[in-house]
Amino acid sequence: MEENFRNGWFGGIVVACVALFWGIASLTSGEIVLPIRRFRSLPIYAHIHVHAWPATLIAVALISFGFSMHFGLFWGQFPKIERLAFLAAVGTAWIGGILFAIGIFSWSIGTVAGFWQ
Repeated sequence: MEENFRNGWFGGIVVACVALFWGIASLTSGEIVLPIRRFRSLPIYAHIHVHAWPATLIAVALISFGFSMHFGLFWGQFPKIERLAFLAAVGTAWIGGILFAIGIFSWSIGTVAGFWQ
């Protein structure tokens, strides 16, 4: 029980706060920087700079994923509200996934079409 509670604190508070702060900082600046890994080229790690409304969608998705981790990992440790925490975690994960997919899709289509230059 104690190890589950400790993992809930680390994943449900610390890691969730990283996602929340990254999303809030990106939302206020209007730009999000996503790290990617390149294959067969140097440098190994690079960054994608996303601007405009696709960045807003991805930032809100990060905030939603942070809430999902908080609901699922932290509040899911308590048996009385475990079901409610599970429903909240699944709902916010779906919202975050849909927003992230729309944001990345619109950014990729806009990059090919030359909108975000």
